[in-house]
Amino acid sequence: MDSNRGGLRDQIRQSWRALGVDQSPFLGDLTPADRSWWRVLLGLIAGAVGGLVIVIILLIVIAIPVIFIVAAQGTDPARIQTFFADIQKVDFKPTYWVALALIWALALTNGAMMLGFVWIGSLLNHKPLRLSFTAAPHWRWRQLVGGLVFYGAVLGLMQAIEVAFTGQKLALPVFSISHSPALTILFVILSVPGWILAAGVEELAFRGWILRHSAALMRWAWLYILVNGLLFSIIHWDFQPEHFDLNAFIARAVMGWGFSYMTLRMGGIELSTGAHAANNLLIVMFTEPFNLGTPPAEPFTLGPLAEAAFMLVLLVGVTEAAIRVPALARFFGPPARRPSGEEAAFS
Repeated sequence: MDSNRGGLRDQIRQSWRALGVDQSPFLGDLTPADRSWWRVLLGLIAGAVGGLVIVIILLIVIAIPVIFIVAAQGTDPARIQTFFADIQKVDFKPTYWVALALIWALALTNGAMMLGFVWIGSLLNHKPLRLSFTAAPHWRWRQLVGGLVFYGAVLGLMQAIEVAFTGQKLALPVFSISHSPALTILFVILSVPGWILAAGVEELAFRGWILRHSAALMRWAWLYILVNGLLFSIIHWDFQPEHFDLNAFIARAVMGWGFSYMTLRMGGIELSTGAHAANNLLIVMFTEPFNLGTPPAEPFTLGPLAEAAFMLVLLVGVTEAAIRVPALARFFGPPARRPSGEEAAFS
């Protein structure tokens, strides 16, 4: 019995090593000198503070002309205060232009904060910023587009099958944002780049910086993947106990694990950015309208846990299909590769 268990363990270990996740080219620049807790912690803190300062400056730059415009039009300040209170309510339904403004405001503020975080953190850890994007010689647009379209199509098909079998009704926010088909198409065209940007900067921060520097401190790939997913889920919680939803927390953590696998396997954040954006777009376009409100917690059930497990399998499956299925591999292009003879520093 013990020998059988040992043999199974060896097979699992060999299969894991064959994937090369712990020897990903995305980690290829790491050396033993990068195994410094104080330097990584300093980069984390300084990056977070610097990113926050950049956002505050951006908001001030935007707010000053807005205040002058509002004052020139004689708008009641109380109406503005009410508006900002309303957009944070769960049942808030934005109008067409307000919805677009919220999407791009989120993308730009998060983009400034997280790009600043990664830039400052990279400077303090003596790493070129480009290494947080990809280990490939250049940014791979095909992987981003492929992740957006291919993963979005597969996930959308799975959700359609679920709806067909369960009989649940979809809100379909994209079709209620305007009565004009032309304006609906314009809304999609204008909002998709915003969601790609929003997903991209989250991938840059969590998979591009945090995952790489976690790998410098932790010996096992499964451990820094686990930590990355948990941190990814924690940062999406507003730290209000009444809003802590264990179902949503697990789902986001699992999604973070899947995106980490994509990044390590492909050697960059291009594919995970596309898949991340596709996931968000399917939610806001077909499931529930986007707003800044945080819904109250739901009781924990096993159903969402099974859905999260399926999501992880889907993310891993799409990644492997992009590498192993010849037609897809030709479109996506190969994973980034290590220079000849280079070995993993922390394998």
